[in-house]
Amino acid sequence: IELEKEKLEKNHLAAENLMLETKIETEMMKHKKKIAFIGDPMNASILAMKEVIIDVYDIDDIDALIENWTIYDHLFYLTYTIDEMFYEEIVPKYIQQKIEPIENFMMLKRILGGIAYV
Repeated sequence: IELEKEKLEKNHLAAENLMLETKIETEMMKHKKKIAFIGDPMNASILAMKEVIIDVYDIDDIDALIENWTIYDHLFYLTYTIDEMFYEEIVPKYIQQKIEPIENFMMLKRILGGIAYV
C-alpha cells in the first residue's frame, strides 16, 4: 500500500511538472517576436532560429500576408530575392510603409541578430 501511494504521488508530481513546463513554453512563445519575410532567405539556419517565429511569403502567397500583416512585430522585404516591380505592384502602399527592405544576406543576419538576442 505504501508503494502504491508513492507511485501515485510520483505520477502526480510528474503530471504537475509537465503542466508547468507546457505553461512556461506557451508563455515563452507569446513573447517571441513574430517576423514576416517577403522572399525566401534560402538559409536553413535563419529559418531554424528558435528565438523568433518566422513566416516566409513569396509573391504567389502575398495575399495571406496582406490579410495578416498586423500580427507581425517585424516585416522585411528581401530585395535580393524578389523583383522590386512585382513587390511594388502587389503589396499595397500602406503596408509597404511598414516593411523594412533588406538588401543582402549580411544585412539580414545583422538585423535578425539585433531582434533575436535582445
